[in-house]
Amino acid sequence: FDLGTFLLKHQDTTLNFGSEFRPIQQIYKIYKHHPNYGFLEKTLESGMDYHYSEDLPEGERIAELTANVERGNHKSAAELDEILASLTAKDVDCGFAIPLPKSTVFDIKGAMVQHCGIAHQFALQSDGTRERKARLTHDLTFSITREEASVNSRIDMEQYPEMYYGWCLLRLIHFVVALRLAHPDKKIFMAKYESSSLVCVLRSSHGPVQRAPTLSGMGPGRPVQSVSVGYPRALSLRTR
Repeated sequence: FDLGTFLLKHQDTTLNFGSEFRPIQQIYKIYKHHPNYGFLEKTLESGMDYHYSEDLPEGERIAELTANVERGNHKSAAELDEILASLTAKDVDCGFAIPLPKSTVFDIKGAMVQHCGIAHQFALQSDGTRERKARLTHDLTFSITREEASVNSRIDMEQYPEMYYGWCLLRLIHFVVALRLAHPDKKIFMAKYESSSLVCVLRSSHGPVQRAPTLSGMGPGRPVQSVSVGYPRALSLRTR
């Protein structure tokens, strides 16, 4: 079946492109002068297109899909089954994942598979202490049948706006100083948003959706989950 067609039939629900954001008319008033506003508006209204430097022939796609399904998740996830189940269940509860029978993976138009893993990092608590936390990862760079069959290997990043990582604190300080110089008598407010938690449905070269399916917690008789992940990645199918 075609997930793109499914999404288009349910645009009056939370599956609507940009449904987690404010109305575009309100966003325009705030961000209309941003150099990438045109890209943002198009994404919120019609989804984000996948721009590939190379499309896999159908035979190669099926071969890669089959090989990845048979392999299962990365060792870090396979050995922590209970943690994996908890993390994937959280995605379902938050509305980021759709449970599907594992048998449907090969019936989804354009489906690919990305492996799940579990990484550990420290999270800061309210009292200032650190707690070790498990995070679910999605490997869109891993491939089996040939070296550059993965989603990340074939994405043409030149067709997307540049993204900046790092130097956040310095950039914020400079911005605050600039605001104070421009508006010496006004209060300055700062807000933090978890943009990674905002569901913004992507589009692929086959139409709306087709983000690469992700496997999580392979096991007999377990359901598959379809999960939205970040830009410019793919829709994920994961097994629990």
